[in-house]
Amino acid sequence: MNGQADVKEAYANFVVATDGSDLCGIALTGALQLASRTGAGLHVIHVAGDMAGHAAATRQVEDLLAGHPHTFEVRNLIAGTPMTPSKLIDEFADEVGDAVVIVGTHGRSGLGAALLGSTTAELVSRPGRTTVVYGPKAGQPQNISGPQNISGPQNISRVVACVDGTAFSELSMQEGARWASALQVSLLVTQVVPPGETTDASVFGGAEVLHSPSPADAISSAFGSDPTALLVLATHGRVGFKRVTMGSVASEVVRKARGPVALVHPRV
Repeated sequence: MNGQADVKEAYANFVVATDGSDLCGIALTGALQLASRTGAGLHVIHVAGDMAGHAAATRQVEDLLAGHPHTFEVRNLIAGTPMTPSKLIDEFADEVGDAVVIVGTHGRSGLGAALLGSTTAELVSRPGRTTVVYGPKAGQPQNISGPQNISGPQNISRVVACVDGTAFSELSMQEGARWASALQVSLLVTQVVPPGETTDASVFGGAEVLHSPSPADAISSAFGSDPTALLVLATHGRVGFKRVTMGSVASEVVRKARGPVALVHPRV
């Protein structure tokens, strides 16, 4: 994509999934901030499994989005069918039209679909999709931990695109450039390499090089504590140092980041 018109088209609509929880409230507030700055349409979906959850989600949307243009959709899970929350969110995003999906996750599903949680992991795995994830530390002040200290997401002041030196990770840089243009903030490109290894940073326009045996730890230490940074990572959902992955690096970054993480999956 090239030009401001293409940027606006890329972020024409945001779809936010909520269940009425505090963390989904963080994602909803963050989505409102992003939509206000990019001019994107804001669409909220609640996948209802019971009346109590539906009531909590409705109150949350009414409270947080009062006075702001949005749509609110409720989809019901039907017992005995193969429908899942991620499938219903997927369908709604398709109906809205090539939307960025925004979610909050506690990452409590254990390892494997990793620390992202099953619904979020399924959404992230959709080819061609960008999913913005607010993890369990999102919205917390930089020097304080604990859910009781959540203060809410902060306005984004920079975009950090995380690359790994492969052509695949150019996707992160392209996505990061679009976000930086849409939000009118600076773009930093960073690459993690093993200690003692050299790299041609000029391949990625002068990337900031971090040396560490752990990409996730390096990215999280350098940028994860900044709640005003939008981190961008590409994912194939594979494991290994040469891939920024959903199963290893990306999920760890989401778990530790105090700001949002945009995960982009390449089109097949």
